[in-house]
Amino acid sequence: MARPSSGALVLVLLCLVAAVKGEVMPSGNMTDPCYTDPAADACAGFERSAADWTSDLDTLCQEMPFMIGCSMWTQCQAGQANVDSPFCSPASLVGDICVADAMSKMYGCEAHNALCTNTTKVQQCLQPGVAPNVPTTFQTKADIDGVCTSHSMDGCQNCTSVGRTNFKACPELFNIYSKLCISMPDMSQCQNWQVFCSNQTLAAAFPMFCSGDAADGSSSALPPMKMWMHQSTRDIFLFKEWVPNSTGQYIGLCISMCVLAVFTQFLKAVRLRVEMRWSAEARGPSLCCGLENGSPSAASSDSAASGSAGGIKPSGSKDSELAEVPTCCGGGGAAVAPDDGTLVPTSRRAPWRRGSGQQGALACCGVQLITRAQARRNFWRAVFTFVVMLLDYSLMLVVMTFNVGVILAVCGGFAIGALLFGHAGERPSGPIVRQVAPVGASSELETVFVEGAACCSGGSGCGGGGHSGGQL
Repeated sequence: MARPSSGALVLVLLCLVAAVKGEVMPSGNMTDPCYTDPAADACAGFERSAADWTSDLDTLCQEMPFMIGCSMWTQCQAGQANVDSPFCSPASLVGDICVADAMSKMYGCEAHNALCTNTTKVQQCLQPGVAPNVPTTFQTKADIDGVCTSHSMDGCQNCTSVGRTNFKACPELFNIYSKLCISMPDMSQCQNWQVFCSNQTLAAAFPMFCSGDAADGSSSALPPMKMWMHQSTRDIFLFKEWVPNSTGQYIGLCISMCVLAVFTQFLKAVRLRVEMRWSAEARGPSLCCGLENGSPSAASSDSAASGSAGGIKPSGSKDSELAEVPTCCGGGGAAVAPDDGTLVPTSRRAPWRRGSGQQGALACCGVQLITRAQARRNFWRAVFTFVVMLLDYSLMLVVMTFNVGVILAVCGGFAIGALLFGHAGERPSGPIVRQVAPVGASSELETVFVEGAACCSGGSGCGGGGHSGGQL
């Protein structure tokens, strides 16, 4: 003698408990002769009332509300399924439970068992009849357990009870199963879902189960993860709640990503300009910023007259030496040549060796590590780095959705940002002047390269480099 399955035992137990409590009753109104002989020709026009079929559904779903057929009926009532589909008719839904789900022994299946035999002429049993390929309740529960015990997916939190017959914390098998399989349709546990949704009529009747988009426009399932280039208006972007459900929302998302990329480029340009300003300030005060006439020659004339700047004399002269004068932006190289033909080279002393005794400096073992001004600048560098990296990585994750429209929007935003702010790093400098000192008794030829003068206006000529001197 074959041993009954655990699922059958659970089913019998549930039905007995419900019957003892008096909560369910068998199908009623079964006095018509077609209930005893549904194959008679006269039964071709027989119709059981919709109220009687609905009463049977109430009885079945009161006993086991987690059954697949009950979830299908709930979607039909809520407008999430196509109510005009014949598979939403009460007679078909009763058949989905009693026949497809093998629950024929339950209270509420008596009328369907009597009318819908293999030889029946009753049209309600034939058109449309039982929905094809409806997954069974117990197999669906086993598939959900297989997914949720190996993956931590959205939807598993709604079915925490594990076990093929444990439905205590898993009330909506149909909806949970569809959500899992829509997210990752290629899982082996989703074969029954694929078979069900391969029927175009069923997929149109129950769109929420097959695509996550209900007939009333609502959506319960997250879109699937597509790890290839694709174009879709419905994808997950950064957060589970960021799922555009219409073309307008998708266009708005693309525009937002484009603007965010432009803003990121703007922040990078701002940091570059700030770094240039800090670099200029760190090299010290500028001589040419104090020019009265805005002309380097005027400043050089004054310097020559006051004797504050020496030049390069012939080698045999006792005054032959390099005289150090303040330079534009403190070493930026905008030293100027006096009008009398002498040369004024820039200072060759390293910036960190100029002066001593800086206030607020952090030192260790007599070695200065960082000054208060440097610490303040480093703080703002850290803030800039955090914000820019956060935006960069967020945009990278958005691009990793492989959504073509969003990728183009982000790349277009970076391109627009480069078009608007790409010049932020440019720093035009003045011309390099090459002058030769007179030849002395030793017949040595000394050459000094002097960078053209310019005032510190945040760009031209300030610390442009190239102020080194050399001997040919």
